[in-house]
Amino acid sequence: MFADIHPYTLSLIVHLFYLATYTAWDKTEKRLQMSNVLDVVFFRKSTTHTLNELNKILSLTGLTIIPFCYFMENTSEHLYLSLWSQIVHAVYSSWKYYGDKVPYISQLFTSIIQDLNQKGKAVSSKKIVLQGIKKVSIVAGVLSLLFLARHFIMDNTDSMHAVLGILVLLFGLIHFYTMEIDYKFVLNVRTTGNFTIIYALVAMVGLALYGTQFN
Repeated sequence: MFADIHPYTLSLIVHLFYLATYTAWDKTEKRLQMSNVLDVVFFRKSTTHTLNELNKILSLTGLTIIPFCYFMENTSEHLYLSLWSQIVHAVYSSWKYYGDKVPYISQLFTSIIQDLNQKGKAVSSKKIVLQGIKKVSIVAGVLSLLFLARHFIMDNTDSMHAVLGILVLLFGLIHFYTMEIDYKFVLNVRTTGNFTIIYALVAMVGLALYGTQFN
């Protein structure tokens, strides 16, 4: 088990880490640019740009902290903070992409099938595939959030918490990967964002082998 650390302290450290590495990374120059951080912190480009970048950091922070917190001494405290942070991420992302017309999950399933089966020439096959992938990502993200919330809905045994943890990370990974890939299934993530995949995979193996104590 990792040493006890306050959830807000860990969250702040990880947020600053991604601000300094992920946000600062310039895709064109292929190096860290302090000006990119200043653009976000001081709203130099636009409010929308700042909120979008902070929302990405919020997502990455969740996918970093959640794998580790299952092996900490105060697991439930970290997971509870992560739950609310990812709810904020989900609400903002829904507003960003859908406004006040957020589709029901049942509608997304139907829409995914329609996108993947569409063969008309009016829309390019690349766009159709990408639309279907992004909708799969949304469904996976919702499922991950629901399994995360399930930790707190009723009493569970440690083994049940371990199973829930694996499901949270599995669908969280699917959401992250399918949201960030292009139609060629190439992952387009800046620098340290790639490490979240490793964290989640290692934690899933750890949960399967050793379980967790929900303290």
